[in-house]
Amino acid sequence: LPSDATAAADGDAAEERKKSPIEEKYAEILDYNEDDDTEPGPDPAFYYDLEQLYARAKTSSGPNSTPSNFLTLFHSFGYECLKRCNLHVLDEKHVLFSAGNYIQILNLETKKLTYLPTVGGRGIGSIAVHPSRKYFAVGEQGYEPHILIFEYPSLKLYRICRMGTEHAYAFLSFSPHGDKLASLGCSPDYMLTIW
Repeated sequence: LPSDATAAADGDAAEERKKSPIEEKYAEILDYNEDDDTEPGPDPAFYYDLEQLYARAKTSSGPNSTPSNFLTLFHSFGYECLKRCNLHVLDEKHVLFSAGNYIQILNLETKKLTYLPTVGGRGIGSIAVHPSRKYFAVGEQGYEPHILIFEYPSLKLYRICRMGTEHAYAFLSFSPHGDKLASLGCSPDYMLTIW
């Protein structure tokens, strides 16, 4: 039978095992224990101010520079037809899709488009609609992208999910009951996260 000292040494050796880069970067997430979580969740009445967060055009600085609000979106002539699951029905009159850095909501009766910008400003990887149709999620692209959860039909930014992947979201999907959101990251980590 091994002595207690041998068992402790074996435990220390396992403890000293070299962690992978993903384990180091996401240690707090991977070591999560739901029973240890005593913090209350976010206030359900809290919304982010999208006007302050969204990505704006980058301009030079200085006395003769162009102001950042000089450029505004007039119209987007786009639909990314090669992107998987890029067209969603929100209700009998509205569909949702992404093009470039914007989420677009098309009113099928009036043909009016509503544009929602992203926070990161480097494109959209994936979108998903909640089973209740009261929310939709937008997975961004770029370094440490976010998942933005919007409330529908108010279009208020309800939640921002962070640190789910390194460079882009390839796919998002809500569970059938809508209590969880699954996200799949692109290369190099291909991180599958359940929110």
